[in-house]
Amino acid sequence: MDDANSGYSNAALRDLNAHEINANPAVSRPCTLCRSGQVPTVGSYASTMWHFERVLGAFPRPRSQAKCLVLFEEPGKNVRFTACSPLVDPRQLKVGEHRYFCLTPMAWENLKLPGRPRWPDEETAPEFLRRYFRASPWKWSYDGMIAFFLWLLRPADAYVTNVAKCYFKGQGSDVFETCADAHLAREFELFGPDLVLSFTSEFNTERFRRVSASRSIALLQLYHPAAWGHVKPAHKIERLLGEVKRNQRSLASLGIDVEELSSEWRGNSARALQA
Repeated sequence: MDDANSGYSNAALRDLNAHEINANPAVSRPCTLCRSGQVPTVGSYASTMWHFERVLGAFPRPRSQAKCLVLFEEPGKNVRFTACSPLVDPRQLKVGEHRYFCLTPMAWENLKLPGRPRWPDEETAPEFLRRYFRASPWKWSYDGMIAFFLWLLRPADAYVTNVAKCYFKGQGSDVFETCADAHLAREFELFGPDLVLSFTSEFNTERFRRVSASRSIALLQLYHPAAWGHVKPAHKIERLLGEVKRNQRSLASLGIDVEELSSEWRGNSARALQA
C-alpha cells in the first residue's frame, strides 16, 4: 500500500478522496462540475477493507481474489453524525464521530448490535443483515449490512463509495451523470475492481459500461436497503440469487464458491427475517 496510514491503495486515490470529493460545507465552494451555483450541504468519501479492519480486526475468513467496489447512491440529506476527515485513522475517532462506510463504534451503537464492533460470524451474521430487510426510523447506519456483504463475498480488497459525492439544495438527476464521469470513472481506473456490488439504480448498465471502460467486471445489481413498499424481503433475496447465477462464471474465476455463497445467503436471510 503506497500510503498505509490513509487506507487507500495508492496516492491518487488518497488525494481524490481527501481533496476532490470530500465536500466539507465549512470550506467548500459552489460545485463547479454541476454548475449549480450551490455549496454542497453534505459530502462523502470512500472507505476500504483497511478501514473496516482497523475497527473490527483482521478479516476472519479465507479471501477470494476479488477486488470489490461497493456502490451506493448519494450522501444522506440529513446527516446524523459528525464525519471525520477521510485521512483520519478509524481507531482514532472521537466520541460522536463517524467515518462514511465503516462500522465504527458510533454506527455499531446506532444499530444496537450486541457486544463491541466486530466482523460477523456464523452465529451473528443475521444480526448484521437485518438492517437490509427492515426499515427503522432511528437506525441511519448501513455499515453493519456492508460488513455482512464483505463477509459473504470475502474480497481480497474492497472500496465503498457513492455514485454522487455530495448533496446540495435543488440537486437534479444530472449530478449522477456528472459525478460518474468526473470521479467514479477515475475510481474504477485507480482501484481496478473486478466485482461491483451496486445498491443503486443510478448505476445503470449504460453508465457501468462507460465508467468501466469495457473492462471485464462482474456486476451484481441489488435493491437498495431503503427499497420498501412494492419491494418485499423475498424480492431482495431472489435478486441476489439471480445476480449470482447470471455472473457465476465470473465469480468462480475470482475464487468465489457460488453454491456456498448462495446457500449462506439463503440461510442468513431466513434467520434475519425470523427475529
